Amino acid sequence: MPDTQPDPNRMDCPVCGKPNRATAILCTHCGAILREDRQQAATRQLGAEEHRPEEFEPNGEMLLRVRHNGGVLRLRPQDYDREVIVGRRAGPDSAVDVDLTDHDAAKFGVSRQHMSVIYDPQQKRVHVADLESANGVFLNGQRLPDDAAYLLRDGDQLQLGEFVADVAFRHDPDA
Repeated sequence: MPDTQPDPNRMDCPVCGKPNRATAILCTHCGAILREDRQQAATRQLGAEEHRPEEFEPNGEMLLRVRHNGGVLRLRPQDYDREVIVGRRAGPDSAVDVDLTDHDAAKFGVSRQHMSVIYDPQQKRVHVADLESANGVFLNGQRLPDDAAYLLRDGDQLQLGEFVADVAFRHDPDA
């Protein structure tokens, strides 16, 4: 009979079921939150018929609420036929779609081409990827490797260097 004792060094993701290190905060396979270090109030389980926080509707808008100054950046990644580049302007020929220059981006260590935002219309999902930035991209406190895109959800926290923004998805059910 096989040993059914749980492995204390591993935990299975509640979303995709794949194994992860017991100390991981995000699933390395699907990006789901495995645990949070801060104490949380009880969370209501969403039903299948409700809007899931990882869905990004075709009529949606992503808001980035800048922590240090309260600014709000609005983005519609579904309006681009390519990845959206987030960074800071370095001159008139800068290849950046979401410019953080006016939010003290250089002071906070944001690279000129720091992160990309990718919209997947079939899955109704938004992913982010580090563009080999000098100071990294952190999703909910965990640094992202340069070699992959990670699922972004409503309520996530993004950090580019020391620049921190809270993510909110808004959608118009009548559109």
